[in-house]
Amino acid sequence: MDTQTRIGIGAAALFGMTAFVEPLLGWYVAGPVMALCVGVATWGFWPLIGAISMRLPLPNQKIPLAEAARIAYENTADSPDGEMARHQRDGSPEQIIKYYCHVLFVRAPAVYGYHSPSRKPEKITTTILNRFPIKMENGVPVGCESYGGGRYEGFYITRRSLTQAITAIENLKASE
Repeated sequence: MDTQTRIGIGAAALFGMTAFVEPLLGWYVAGPVMALCVGVATWGFWPLIGAISMRLPLPNQKIPLAEAARIAYENTADSPDGEMARHQRDGSPEQIIKYYCHVLFVRAPAVYGYHSPSRKPEKITTTILNRFPIKMENGVPVGCESYGGGRYEGFYITRRSLTQAITAIENLKASE
C-alpha cells in the first residue's frame, strides 16, 4: 500500500474519532477537522479508485486491434469466420489474428489508427485499407503501402465497437 493511501486511511480514522468526540469538542472545532479529514481521505483513496476503475470495462475504452482480434476469435471460434481463420495459409496464431483484424475492419462500426508519424487518430475506411494492406510485425498489425510510402499503425477499437462486431459475427452464424 502506497503512502498516499495510508494517509487517506489515517484521515478516515481521524474523521471517525472526531465524530466520536464531537460532543466534547463542539461543532465549531469538530466540523472543520472533519471537513479537512474528508478532503485528505478523498485524496488518499484516489489511487485505489483509479486502480479499480481501470479494471472496469468502459464502453469507450480503447483496445489494441490485435488484442481485440484475439477476444473476437475467442468469442466466435465456432462461427464461419472462425473456421475460415483456422484455414488461412498455415493456420498459425499470427495468421488467425491477421484474419480477424480484417474481420473487425469489415464488421466493426469503427476502427482507428495513426498515419505515421502523426499521433492524431483517424477512422480507418475501406479506401485506406485497400491502399494500406495489413501486415503483421511482431504480432502487431500495421498498414503498409505496397510501394513502401506511408504506413498506418497503432490500430485500436473501442470496447463498444468490439461488442457490436462480435454480435454481428454471431448473427452471421445464427443466420446460416
